[in-house]
Amino acid sequence: MNNYNFKNADEIKEFLNNIHIEYSYSCYSEHKPDGCHLLGDYFESVKRDFKKAASIYQNNCDNLDFPKSCNKFGLWSIVGKGCEKNLQQAMKYLKKSCTLNEIQGCVALGILTVSFPQIHNNNKDIVIEDGIKVLEKCCQEHNSEKACFQLSSTYISGIEDILERNMQKAYKYSLKACELGNYYACGNISQMHEKGEGVEKSPTLAETFRKKAADIEKEIKEVRSMEFGHGIKV
Repeated sequence: MNNYNFKNADEIKEFLNNIHIEYSYSCYSEHKPDGCHLLGDYFESVKRDFKKAASIYQNNCDNLDFPKSCNKFGLWSIVGKGCEKNLQQAMKYLKKSCTLNEIQGCVALGILTVSFPQIHNNNKDIVIEDGIKVLEKCCQEHNSEKACFQLSSTYISGIEDILERNMQKAYKYSLKACELGNYYACGNISQMHEKGEGVEKSPTLAETFRKKAADIEKEIKEVRSMEFGHGIKV
């Protein structure tokens, strides 16, 4: 492997050209799904060609069943990045990603399902229930902070005509999301203790979780500041 000097513009250019050749060969000649996904990442991050990257991710999912590519294309379909904005299409690809055991795809599928109930034409109750089950599994078995927080938020607000508010469950999932480092969840727990919603009213615990939320937020900001200060490593 070459030792590149990443302070030299010509060597950076050579490095990027070489990885493009490597990823292209891995994808198109060897038909390796991880190589195709890396090629998609190359077009996304280096070339900033989102349309090309999206096409690679989609093909890699459709033809080589690579779960990370299914997840990526599904997420992009939600916002229309490099492709058509289409929530039904997003659900299709996220569902495939989840079926292929990509946990991030399962989390995204669950969040999309409970956040946009209007996209479900029929059997909304069943689809939402399935989405809740997916999130519960990701939260309980895979310790996904995002899944736990989404569950807590869903039970706090409820879903009109489909899911009733349940502050006891909201507290349960907020507590786990807080333990996993979500400061919004810690803040919600503080408010629940302050108001006595879904849990005992306790000014002491309200202050404890308010402080924990502030500490986690401060820590996250410090880490981000350090990462920004060091710059991006090629």
